Amino acid sequence: DLLGGNLVSLEFVPIQQQTNGSDCGTFAIAFATCLALGTNPIHVTFDIPRMRPHLLDCFKEGKITMFPIF
Repeated sequence: DLLGGNLVSLEFVPIQQQTNGSDCGTFAIAFATCLALGTNPIHVTFDIPRMRPHLLDCFKEGKITMFPIF
């Protein structure tokens, strides 16, 4: 238990799902980025074909920015 026994409950929210078996890491980073930047992932629909190129650009530039959305 990462919270030292203080976890009361988990809330599962409806968010965009990956459509293949290989984008889970990209989606995880994109959702974490949303949360870090104060955006609720419930209200986001990512532009999937642009996600991996965006992540590569973030790595090259040494900073992470919001992933492309519709």
